[in-house]
Amino acid sequence: MSLGRKVVVVSIAAFSLVACVRGFTGLEGRWNVESLNGRQILYAGSQEPLWMIFRGGELSGWEGCNHFGGPYVYEGDSVGVAWQMMTAIGCGRRPEEFLDVIQSDPFVVTFDDSGMRMTITSEKGSVELSRDLCTKENPRHFVEWDKPEKVC
Repeated sequence: MSLGRKVVVVSIAAFSLVACVRGFTGLEGRWNVESLNGRQILYAGSQEPLWMIFRGGELSGWEGCNHFGGPYVYEGDSVGVAWQMMTAIGCGRRPEEFLDVIQSDPFVVTFDDSGMRMTITSEKGSVELSRDLCTKENPRHFVEWDKPEKVC
């Protein structure tokens, strides 16, 4: 490999690493719910947070009891979802407000300057989320479309 090609490869790798460390942009990734309509959600011990994953045009998530998902379109600051899947497990912990907000079509997303926090707003309210950064030492497991996977 010539010196010119080595410099280009190293530059691309360094740019990717800096983008990863300094901040994120865009919708893609796993997001954990921090608050609903301005009220912070407190998770006990090892309780799994409510989450949403946007990846490759597909949305999947967990609302505390059931998994949900479907394809989405992201244009400007609006997200439209074609809801296709929702499990129907009955349980007590179910924040209806979360589903009300995200099932409004479309909902609007805004990001903080770092790209680490996202707010979803719709006519039904707002949800604040933080980007989940998993590592090889602490991978997050989740079910997406009934397939166990890791997000790392």
